[in-house]
Formats: sequence, C-alpha cells, structure tokens
Amino acid sequence: MSNQEILDVILSRAADIVGDITTDALSRFYQKFPNARTLFYEWDRRATDRLEAEMVSQILYCLMYFGDRPTEIEIILRDTVPYHRLALDIPPNIFLGLIEATCDVIFDTIPASAHDAIEFWVNLRTKICEMVECAAKDDWTYRK
Repeated sequence: MSNQEILDVILSRAADIVGDITTDALSRFYQKFPNARTLFYEWDRRATDRLEAEMVSQILYCLMYFGDRPTEIEIILRDTVPYHRLALDIPPNIFLGLIEATCDVIFDTIPASAHDAIEFWVNLRTKICEMVECAAKDDWTYRK
C-alpha cells in the first residue's frame, strides 16, 4: 500500500469512528492546557468555536498534505508558529499541544494490528512536530 493509501485509510477510519474530530481534539487539548480555553476566548470572543474549528482544520490540512506538499506545509508552519508566538503571545508548546491532541484522536482509531498504519502515523506526527519545533526556534535546518 502506498503512503497516500495508508493515509486515506487512517483518515477514513477516523471519520467513520469519530466523525468530526474537532470536539475530541479540543477536549484532549484543554485537558492538558486548561488555560488555553481562555486564550481562544480572548483571541476571538464572538466566534471562539469557529476559531477552534479552524485551528483543528488547519492541522488536518498539514497532516493530509505533508506527503505531497512538504514545502507548502513547511512554509505554513514557518509563518504560523512565529506569528502565534510573536503577535498573539501563544507559546509554541500550546501550538504543539493542539497538534498532538489532534494526532492522538486519530491515532486511537488505528487498530493495534495495523502496524504499517501505526508506523506511518507516528512518523507523520513526528515530522510535523519537528517542523513546529524548528519554527518555534526559527531554526530551519529541518529537512525531510
């Protein structure tokens, strides 16, 4: 099976089991970072739910297209992470925490017997998280 096929199976299974992962991802995120709920509210008091959903959607986009468009995802993260840190005063660990929570929701839908899918997902998560860490340090020595 190709990487794209593995990714399609992982995401389809997650959609079938969980449906919209936004609520579950945010729940996990807020368990680890309870103060972040207030930050989301402060950033957009009128549309906090929309902002939260957009963040999870952006993470999914990065996960879905990293294999085909790694440079595009690198650019998105290189621009987004420092912006959140410098303009919005959001520490990189909060940014990374939402990515990890989103990845964990999806990971939990992968059967233990699906070794290729587990390996693929762990590798993808690691690469995305490394890119975020590089962006947080303004260290673009990361390469695929």
